[in-house]
Amino acid sequence: MTREEAKKIIGEGATDEQINALLNTFHAEQKDLANQITDLKGQVSSLTTEKTELLGYKTKLAEIEKSKLSEQEKLALAEKELAEAKKATIMERNAIKAKSILVGAGIGDAEADELVASIVKEDTDATVNSANLFVTQFNSIKENTAKQTKEELLKLNLKPNPTNIPPNSDVMTWEKFSQMNPKEQSKFAEEHPEEFAKL
Repeated sequence: MTREEAKKIIGEGATDEQINALLNTFHAEQKDLANQITDLKGQVSSLTTEKTELLGYKTKLAEIEKSKLSEQEKLALAEKELAEAKKATIMERNAIKAKSILVGAGIGDAEADELVASIVKEDTDATVNSANLFVTQFNSIKENTAKQTKEELLKLNLKPNPTNIPPNSDVMTWEKFSQMNPKEQSKFAEEHPEEFAKL
């Protein structure tokens, strides 16, 4: 903050002592804030380092615990990891099958991705059946919508109007034109030269 800015805040009649007091207070507060920011940055850096160290300790602890396992416990852990990997592979394969069924039915790629999460199961047959059921419902809705739209279009009266002049009260006639004052007549003639020529 400059002396001029301080003078604007206090007012034009401010004394040098008042301006100095304001500037000193402002700069002291700025320095205090800068120190607080520096302290906080140091704390964040320290916490980041501690977090990294804790993650390292956690990994080492898991390795130590794993090394203390008996051969039978290690075998059980390996079997569990293998079963989880197998399940993940089956789910991924079933997701691909379900998506191919959905996309094949004309459902968009992005929409199919969203639907797959609710359809996929660990059982391949159940996944395929769910995907096919969804496609059947999708096709039924699509057909019904097309049928309703066609019926509504057939109900519309598309016969042309037998007269050349549309049934619109806004159409200008010689009678309407002659009832207008000269200013309105001139404006109409300028804005609608083609209609004016047909009068």
